[in-house]
Amino acid sequence: MIQIEMFQKVSADFNQTITLDGNQFNLRCTWNTREEAWYLDINNAVGSPLLVGSRLSPDTPIIRKYGNDKLPKGEIMLYDTKQDPSNSKVTFDNLGGRYILVYITAKELL
Repeated sequence: MIQIEMFQKVSADFNQTITLDGNQFNLRCTWNTREEAWYLDINNAVGSPLLVGSRLSPDTPIIRKYGNDKLPKGEIMLYDTKQDPSNSKVTFDNLGGRYILVYITAKELL
């Protein structure tokens, strides 16, 4: 499992580039104020969208359900570092703190 460093501290819309499975991807995270939720877009290295508008929810697989062979072969998930289901609200401020994005390789999923 690889932690995807989140550089969000003050922005409701940010991008970062990451290499997964030897390929470069651009991750865009956006905060939806009305829904009070973070959303993830994944683009390939040249900016073509591969996944758009996936809501980040704790312990919920994000990419494999789409069956897009251009996405990474593993899985990206939002992981709750406190593992406390009684208080599991993802907020604007706790992405990259309590809640982190992780990449689980295809080999780890077996």
